[in-house]
Formats: sequence, C-alpha cells, structure tokens
Amino acid sequence: MNASSRQNPEDQSRRRQIRGLLLVALGLLLVVIAANPLAEALIEHQVRAATGREFHIHGGLSVSPGLVRHRLQGRDIELGNADWGTHENLFEARRVEVEWVPWRLLLGQVVVTAVRLDQPILNLERDATLRANWRFSDEPVHDPLPRRFPDIEALWVEQGQLRLLESREKRRTDLSVDVQSGEPTAPGRLPPLMIEGGGDYRDHAFVIEGRIGSPLHLVDKDPQRRYWIDLSAEAGSTRARVSGGLRSVLQLQDFELDFSIAGADMSELYPLLGLAIPQTAPYDLTGRLGRTDSTWHYRGVTGTVGQSDLAGEISVDTGRERSLLVADLRSKQLDLDDLAGFIG
Repeated sequence: MNASSRQNPEDQSRRRQIRGLLLVALGLLLVVIAANPLAEALIEHQVRAATGREFHIHGGLSVSPGLVRHRLQGRDIELGNADWGTHENLFEARRVEVEWVPWRLLLGQVVVTAVRLDQPILNLERDATLRANWRFSDEPVHDPLPRRFPDIEALWVEQGQLRLLESREKRRTDLSVDVQSGEPTAPGRLPPLMIEGGGDYRDHAFVIEGRIGSPLHLVDKDPQRRYWIDLSAEAGSTRARVSGGLRSVLQLQDFELDFSIAGADMSELYPLLGLAIPQTAPYDLTGRLGRTDSTWHYRGVTGTVGQSDLAGEISVDTGRERSLLVADLRSKQLDLDDLAGFIG
C-alpha cells in the first residue's frame, strides 16, 4: 500500500474542496479584473514597460470564464513601432483572444492553450544598418528572436496581413501578403499559415503564394525542430518553388530544401540572386538547394536548358571577394548553342 492510498479520505476530500474554491476564486477575480477600467491601464503600462513601445487597447477587455477554459478578449489593439520605423505600429489587430486553463496556473504552468487573432497586421522592417523593428530595447542584437514567451499551444489567424520592408542597398524589399490559418496537416499539429501576395524584391515585382509553418515553431526550444515552408513565386518569366524544413527563417544556415526553378534566360537571375550568369536558352531545373557557411549548393540537379538535358551539381561561394561558381554537370544530349554563353 503506497502513501497516497493511506491518506485520510476526509483530508483528500478537503484538498479537493480547497482546489475547487481556488478555481472559483480565480475565475471571479478574472471577471472583476476585466470589468475594472484600471485593468486596461495596468496591462497597457506593463506592455509599455516591457517593450519600450506605445501599447493601447482601444476597444476594451472582456473575460469569458468557463468550466474548463477561460478566455480573455481585447479589441482594437495597437503596439507601436520603433521610432525609426515607416509604419505607425508594429502590430495591430481588430480582436485578440487568449484562452487558458486556470488550474494549470495553480500548478505553476504558464501555458496558453490558444491565441486567436482577427484582422491582425504585422509590419516587419529592417533598415540599412540592419536594425530590426521586432527587436526591443533590451534584447541582444544577435538574438534572432525574443525568447521570453509563455508556452502557446495553438495560434489561429483570421484575415491577417504581413508586411516586410528592407532598405538595405541591393536588397530593397517591399512585400505585402494576406495571411490565413489553414487546417492542420495531422491531428495534434499546429495549424499552418496560408499566404498570398507580392511586392518588390531588388526593385523587381514578384508574386508569392503557398503555406508556411505556424510562427510558434520559431520560438520552439527543440534545436532539431524544423520550420516547414512550401512556397511558389514568380518574377517576370522566372518561376520558382521551394519546400522543406529550415532551422531558422532568419538565419539561413545548414539547410537543404527541394527547389525547382524555370525561366526564359538564366541571365535574368542576376538582379534577383546577385549572380552574374551568361545568357542561356529557356531552362527548367529541379534539385536540392542548401547552404553551408558561405557556400550555396544546388545538388541532384536534373532538367533541361533549351534542347539539352543536364544533371549534376552547382555551388557558389559568396564569401570571397568575387563569388566563385563551380559546376559539375553531365548531359546525354547536348546542344552547344544552349550553353553558348558559358563556353563562347
């Protein structure tokens, strides 16, 4: 007989009653807090103190207590941008709903079971000196993302919009995409985000669509966790698709993805990729794209350039004063006119 089974039944009943009373008290406390106008001012003050940015809940707070889960809802929320930013706010939303299980708080578990965002707008920006507006004043410059997050088990986005601006010379980007949560690919999986939009990259117009993993994966503590993407893009006559898993979307290192690309002429890739490639016939290639240190590699390449078939591997070392391109390619049917730009 173990120790728990020897406990007095009256003691066990008393403990259950105490837990129940604590849960009821917590639920009532949340209702009182939400009904108190001072609660909004307190939350706004705490967020301002933590981020150094303006924060407002214009539409008020409300709490919906439940038998198992409680919900806190805020309307017309705005988080200010960095003082050098282009847009007024870094983040804004018509409605933000947070759901949690009260008894887990009593056990010391800071866990949010779901966050729902209605019409959110996220304005991400990086200036010419690589300052990023998603980093706050107390965060290390080289830390890819803030890590002071409670555990969030699910994120749902309705009618969202993501904007990305980058003003670095030769990498100017102005992107705007619509974002919507899709159905999870399997039970227990986080819902992915479906995106569709476009803009300018290096002063060239392009469109993009596909799906990306939940942003919650970006703060996952598991170093082996991959951030999955499946995206298609078009810029002029160039079409590309990339799919696979990344360790980090902000630090493209040590990864390998399925990558296909097709277009009218490889020389058109220069303004997009910064690689000076001679003129070619129309091409259509598929392979595995990756990066190790400063070297990009395109392995397992198969496809065609004009009437010629190609297979092999291509690598580009961008860490040199002048980028070095090395290609090991084979062809069963080669028309020299298709590659005249390479061989003269």
